[in-house]
Amino acid sequence: FENWIQDPINPFSFIDFKRNVLNIFPFLETYQNKKIKNVLIITSGTPLSIILGTIFNFNDIQSLNWMKYIYNTSISLIHLKKDEYFKLQPISINYCPHLNLSEYTLL
Repeated sequence: FENWIQDPINPFSFIDFKRNVLNIFPFLETYQNKKIKNVLIITSGTPLSIILGTIFNFNDIQSLNWMKYIYNTSISLIHLKKDEYFKLQPISINYCPHLNLSEYTLL
C-alpha cells in the first residue's frame, strides 16, 4: 500500500484513484434534500477502504489497511445522516463476507 501511495510514476496514481472514489460524497450530498430513503452502492474492497478511512479521518495507509478485513464481496451498511450537515455513519462493516474463515489468505 505504501508503495502505491508514494509511487509518483504509476500511470494511475493512488491520488487519482482516491479522488475518483471520493467523488461519491458530492453525489450522495445531492440526496440530502430528496425523499430517497436508500442508495445501493456496489464496489470492491479498495474504494470501500478509502471511504471508511475518510469517514474515520485516517491517513491513506490506515485507510487501505481496511482491505485486510473487507475481502471484496461483503455487505456493509453505511447510514447517510441528513441532519444539519452531511455525514456518513458506518452501521455494519463486512458482516457477510464471501469467504469462509479457512479460505482467508490476507491474514
